[in-house]
This record gives sequence, C-alpha cells and structure tokens, in this order.
Amino acid sequence: SDTTRSNQLNTWISEGANIVLPVDDVEQFPTNYSPYTQNGRRAFNTIKANKLTRHFAAVLIASEDFQKWMLLSVSTPHARYFALLSKLAVCDLKLLDKGCQMIQAAIFREIEESLESPKNSIRSSFEFCLFRIQIDGTLDEICRMNFPSRLRESTVLRCCIFDYLAVTLQSNFIHFMALYYDSSTQILNNGGLSLISV
Repeated sequence: SDTTRSNQLNTWISEGANIVLPVDDVEQFPTNYSPYTQNGRRAFNTIKANKLTRHFAAVLIASEDFQKWMLLSVSTPHARYFALLSKLAVCDLKLLDKGCQMIQAAIFREIEESLESPKNSIRSSFEFCLFRIQIDGTLDEICRMNFPSRLRESTVLRCCIFDYLAVTLQSNFIHFMALYYDSSTQILNNGGLSLISV
C-alpha cells in the first residue's frame, strides 16, 4: 500500500541521516581525473571545489530525486539493495564513494565529448553518450571493481545511482557555464549540451 511504501521510505531516510560522517571531506571525482577541454576544466575546478561532507550513500538517500527510486523499490526484490545503503560499514561506504567518483568521471568525460563533437554527430547527443556508458560495459566494470560486494549484483541499483549522478552533474555543469558566460550566451539542452550565442 501507499502507506507501507511511505513508511519504509521514511525509515530509510531516517537511517540514512545517521550514516557515520567521513573523517575527511569526500572528493566528487577521482584525485587523478583531469578534463581535456577548456570549458571542462573551468567547470570541473568549480564543481570539484565543492567537496562532500557526507558519504555518497548519505547524499543519495537524502536526495528527493533518488528517493523516487527507493520508493518504487518497496515490496520488490530490489528493496533489499536500497536498504543496504544505510547499513554499510565504513570500509564499504568508502568503496561506494570511489565507485560514485569513477561514475562521475565517466559522465563528465561524456559531457565534454558531447560539447566538443560536431553538432550533426550522434556523439553530440549527451543522452547517447550516457546510453553508451550503460551498454558498453563501462558502468558494469566500474561497479564490479569499486562497489561493495553486496551491492554489485543489483543492476537496478547501479542504474538508479547512475541516473541520479548524471542528472545532478549535468545540472551543475550547465549552471556553472550559465554563470561563466555573459548574458549574450545561453546554454540549451536539446538532446545534447549546446552552447549557443543569441
């Protein structure tokens, strides 16, 4: 029932709020990641400066965007994986942090590629670039190598985490570029990421 689902979600949110804080702030990207375009470096340096004061697991659970996936999982076989997010040991929280950092690096690379590709090329479509990460084994490999063992087998969970990180990072990138460029320039998202002077 809706009440059951809502109660379960509230329990998870409460548990997520009690996830132990990291000793040091959490980086959003791997420490050795480096963008390859000028616009990418500008946005990256700003986004990277905003380190997380909580583990990625806590950030995910606290997000209303991610909570919609948690809510949908209630009373399904996938619920147990979402439930695990708030119960991870510190070593597993750090593993998930690393996995999310790697996913964000892969997404950021695709943002850069979509901006640098000719606008009549399929690679200029950010949505296509995201789709490619999910079907060419990139996402699976990142999760297999970096996610806690109890979370690795859930394709649904990894796709939900990927969706949240992709939407958030894309929004942050566009927000930064909108601030960087003057009022004569707009950023449009029309099946890709395009910088268009008006």
